[in-house]
Order: sequence, then C-alpha cells, then structure tokens
Amino acid sequence: QQQQQRQQRRRQQQQQQQHPYEYFDSINVVSNSSGTTANKDRWRRRNNFGRANLRNMKFLSRLALFGIGTVVASVGFGVVWASDNLLKLRIDYALGDQQDQTEDLALAYAKFVLPSVLAALLAFVPVAVRPVAAGSGIAEAKAVLNGIGVNQCTEILTAACKAVSVIFANAASL
Repeated sequence: QQQQQRQQRRRQQQQQQQHPYEYFDSINVVSNSSGTTANKDRWRRRNNFGRANLRNMKFLSRLALFGIGTVVASVGFGVVWASDNLLKLRIDYALGDQQDQTEDLALAYAKFVLPSVLAALLAFVPVAVRPVAAGSGIAEAKAVLNGIGVNQCTEILTAACKAVSVIFANAASL
C-alpha cells in the first residue's frame, strides 16, 4: 500500500513537471464512435487522423482556399470588365458622331440621360428580386462573420443579383 502511494505521488509529480499539453496526451479520451474509452493515439488512427492524413487535409484546405480565391477574383474581374464596357458604350452613344454639330441640344441631353436612367432601372431589378443584395453588404458580412444568420445572405443567387446590380449601377454612373 505504501509503495502504491509512493508511485502515485511520483506520477503526480511527473505530471506537474510535464508541459500542460503533454498531460492531455496521456489521459484517456472517450471515443464518440463506439462509446468506449480509448487512448488518444488509437482514436486518431481509427478515425484516420494520423500525421500523414493531417498533412493531406492541410494541403487540400490550402488548395481549396486558392481555388476559391481564384474564382472570386475572376468574378470580380468580370464585374469590373462588364461595367467598364457598358459605361464606355453609354458614353460613346451619348457623344455619337462629334462631327455632326447640327444636333439639337435637347436630343443630345436625352441621348446622355436616357441610357443612364435605363441602366439605373436595370440595376434595381435584381435588388427587387433579392432585397438582401441592396447596399454595400458590409453589415451583412460582419453579421455572418460574427455567427448571426442572415436569411439569403450567403446564397449564390444573392451574389449574382449583387453582381448584376453593381454592373448596371456603375454603367449608370451611380
């Protein structure tokens, strides 16, 4: 009995000298899959959480992050390209043939304003479909990142409506 107590005290002293995280490696963990008590390393091996698998998971997560970033950058490039081309088209239409100076001032003003009004109305249509797409989206992004669920905020249709709306809003010079 005394010998068991001495061994127990030695184990406690050794655990106090260890790094705090090493203590957690030595304790038993309850496995969620079988409900039995198992060693942490055995649990990792059984559930494919070995070092090689963790490296693969890390590589795949970085690859996915790169892929998502590439897709988002491509969509952003497409939005900027489309809005610039629509704006250039509107300005070219409004200026028309500059050699023809006999054009009425009211007609020239109408050629400048009407495409802007049309583009502004077209920018409103996607927002009417998805009201969440209105505004800058900063408040919605902060809410989502803080864990607050905003209905329809992170859906693909909302992002598409936002992109179309931004394209036409830029073309309308808004």
